[in-house]
Amino acid sequence: GWARTQDGRSFTDSAGVRVAPETVIVQFTRYGVSPADANSPEAIATGTGDAWIFTEGRVIEGTWSKPKARNITVYKDADGREIEILPGRVWVELPSPGNATRR
Repeated sequence: GWARTQDGRSFTDSAGVRVAPETVIVQFTRYGVSPADANSPEAIATGTGDAWIFTEGRVIEGTWSKPKARNITVYKDADGREIEILPGRVWVELPSPGNATRR
C-alpha cells in the first residue's frame, strides 16, 4: 500500500496502525462555498479534471470525469483508456488544481 504521512509524521488509525491504502487517487477538484456554511469550502465533484492514480507501485497521470452527481467518477489514462481501480482500500484526495506535489 501507500503509506500516508501528514505534517512529517506517519498517519495512523485509532489502533495505531499506519494508514496505507492499496490505491490513492489525487483528484484535482474546484471548490465553491458550502450551502450549509458560507465559511466552509465545498468540493465540486462533478465535471472533469486532472488526476493521479497511485496503484501497484506506480503513478498513472490521467483525468477524471463525472457529468452528474448520480454518475460514478471515471478515471482515464493519457491515452483515454479507463483506469481499473483495484479492489481494496482506496483513498481519494481532493486538492484544488495546483495544490499537490508528488515526491
